Amino acid sequence: MAREMKDSGIEWIGEIPKEWEVNSLKHLGQFINGFAFKPEQWGFIGKRIIRIQDLTGSNDNPNYYDGNIDIKYHINNGDILVSWAATLDTFIWNKGEGLLNQHIFKAIHNENRISYKFFYWLLKETMENMNNDNKHGIVMQHVTLDVFNNFKVPLPNKHEQQQIANYLDTQCAHIDSVIEKTRAAIEEYKKLKQSVITQAVTKGIRPNHEMKDSGIEWIDSIPCDWQECRIKNAIFPQQKPIKETDEIM
Repeated sequence: MAREMKDSGIEWIGEIPKEWEVNSLKHLGQFINGFAFKPEQWGFIGKRIIRIQDLTGSNDNPNYYDGNIDIKYHINNGDILVSWAATLDTFIWNKGEGLLNQHIFKAIHNENRISYKFFYWLLKETMENMNNDNKHGIVMQHVTLDVFNNFKVPLPNKHEQQQIANYLDTQCAHIDSVIEKTRAAIEEYKKLKQSVITQAVTKGIRPNHEMKDSGIEWIDSIPCDWQECRIKNAIFPQQKPIKETDEIM
């Protein structure tokens, strides 16, 4: 039997199951913005400063802070972090103790209303659907706390929340595994493609060539009937363009 649905009143969602609720994010959790560390406070010792680059995996040289700071900015493994500027996404932190930088919310779920893992998946989908009316900034795209707190989302009961979270954990882990394998395969094919190009332009495509030392370290040997030359000598000089007034012989 088909599940009875109702209009959610949320444009990006449409219909939801009849027994689900609609809530504002502010009723489902607390969102703490990070501390505005200044560049002169960055160092090489202390606790890691968690910036957006640390969430997206693009920061190979993290900064550290070795001073006192309010406990609310302290981050531990398992904390849910929401990047609300430039990159709009939600992450579960798993890189050890750190300190939260600005442009990131630490999201603390309301245990009475929503389960931890469903909260994470709901926020991830929410950030994907923050439409242009809810984003501000020309150079840097960002979402204000007021808009974020009042953003409407659907909410099933706690039992169904857990079912949905378990399903997403399993399915998305499988998809991530496929993505990683695909990415590895793509890299291998790129290497194969380059080796085919290298073989053709430095050794030729005829088998059993008699070879000689090219004297070029990165090439090694080349067919005996090939020559070596500088690239500048292999490029034809550009011909002077013919003008309309020129007489064509």
